[in-house]
Amino acid sequence: MNVCMIPVRLGSQRLKRKNYLKINGINIFEMAIIKAIKSKKFDDIYINSEDSKLENFAKKYKIKFYLRKKTLASADATSDQVVLDFMENVKCKNLFWVNTASPLSKKEDIVNFVNICNNQDKLQSAVSVNSKKVHTLVEGKPLNFDWKKPFSQTQSLRQISFFNYSIMAWNYDFIPKLKKRILFDKNTKLIETSFLSSILLKTKNDLMLIKSLSDKILI
Repeated sequence: MNVCMIPVRLGSQRLKRKNYLKINGINIFEMAIIKAIKSKKFDDIYINSEDSKLENFAKKYKIKFYLRKKTLASADATSDQVVLDFMENVKCKNLFWVNTASPLSKKEDIVNFVNICNNQDKLQSAVSVNSKKVHTLVEGKPLNFDWKKPFSQTQSLRQISFFNYSIMAWNYDFIPKLKKRILFDKNTKLIETSFLSSILLKTKNDLMLIKSLSDKILI
């Protein structure tokens, strides 16, 4: 059973009430709901929030609502705690997290992500990524090139991948690791999603950029 969870936290430190902001007249969190529904990949879709008023939106879209504890909606709450709480209380074989903070992601990103997960043997976790061949430093030290050697052409570099978190997934068998505060591990499947899905809504500048690209939002 594939269950989609759309976490909608009422508060936000850097950008106040970001999930409730509107682009083209639609709440940010509604965009995630609409894409999840249109993907037709889930047996159930849940809004996961401490805001009980969102149950009305769940009814509007004919999906389900999960009221999380307020302690799991604080700035100190971590993703592994939110996932574990949900999986311990809602029956699901595979849980998919569709992130509201990635409003430019596409329905096709969800479809492709779920399809890849469904085709994996013994998949326990997965996360969306973007990959590039680019000169990369970690704390000022080269990761995929050498200062002492001729400067590498980008096409010859080792590819780097970074998590964009637009979509994530966990199998029921991953629960023991979640209980140890492990969200992902070395066996986590990395699934490429569109470049636009990597533009995350965190700050006012992010919001300005996303609004400037709002014609790219396909829901």
